[in-house]
Amino acid sequence: MHHFKTILYVLFLGAIFAGCSDKTDVSYDATTDEASDESPYAAYSGEWSTESYSMDSDEPLVTVLMTATDSPDGWSWKFTHIDEPVMANSVAMMGDSVVVQIGPFPSALREGATVETVTSYLLVHGDSISGRFEAVYEGGDELRGRLAGERVQ
Repeated sequence: MHHFKTILYVLFLGAIFAGCSDKTDVSYDATTDEASDESPYAAYSGEWSTESYSMDSDEPLVTVLMTATDSPDGWSWKFTHIDEPVMANSVAMMGDSVVVQIGPFPSALREGATVETVTSYLLVHGDSISGRFEAVYEGGDELRGRLAGERVQ
């Protein structure tokens, strides 16, 4: 039995060393970033006319003009029922998508209610945008849905 354990141990170590000996160059090259002045947020930059839908309906719940910048600063949502745009609390790039959180603001769907936060997960396809959202209302009620839109400027 001792001999069997030794063989397993040697095979295990061999597998670890083989897995760690990948010759692929994964080093960071700062010259790539310096050569390209374009921010990863640039694909989202502009004004987007978007419609939000509940998960089980093709009727829009609300239309929003989203303004996105080429950085995580200055993003906003302009709702038709609010005079001033709602500024984003946070904008984060994650792979090929952007996660944006806004709120609080008065609800367009529930009279007198406040939306505490809306978190949107967005993907750009040229001049089209799509994604999903999660809204949390004052008191904890949640609404999940999808959104779609196009760049208008």
